Amino acid sequence: MIDSSNVTCVILASGASTRFGRSKMLHQLDEGISILAKTIGIYRAIFDQVNVVVRHDDKAVIRLVEQQGANGIININSELGLSQSIIAGVEGVTQPKAWLLALGDMPYVSSDTIRSLMLRASLTEIVVPRTSIGNGNPIAFGAQFKKQLLGLTGDVGAKHLLKLNAQHVSFYDCQDTGIHHDIDRISDIL
Repeated sequence: MIDSSNVTCVILASGASTRFGRSKMLHQLDEGISILAKTIGIYRAIFDQVNVVVRHDDKAVIRLVEQQGANGIININSELGLSQSIIAGVEGVTQPKAWLLALGDMPYVSSDTIRSLMLRASLTEIVVPRTSIGNGNPIAFGAQFKKQLLGLTGDVGAKHLLKLNAQHVSFYDCQDTGIHHDIDRISDIL
């Protein structure tokens, strides 16, 4: 375990929203707040600084991130997929002991889950939340995995690193179904 102040929060929000049909990060939820603003708010209540990876050409999302008091990290290679969002996020912050990598389209994760992951983070482990139906997000990656995170390619996340580093994966068992609920289509909104 490390001091939780050495865990850096990075929210990945530079996708193209192709399945959603338009910029989902700005889509208003029933409570009158956008998907991304709600997600940022959850993490801002826990972390002193929240970093959000955004597309270089999405001025409205960049403005939203600034309005929410988060630090925007520009992803100049967003068209190359999710891996580039992770790389931009990892490179865009000073040397933390661990990163909590979250997804901008997951506004239903419990703050208790986030705090628990932050407290369990370590230099040498990958901490994954899971419920009885499987693994979820966000995931805490220790600094030991920086080189592997920076080596990602394509439109895939870092989940294959869990298999590659199985001996370094620890699980946080919870009842939080929000760890599985990302918004890819309008029908995914609760």
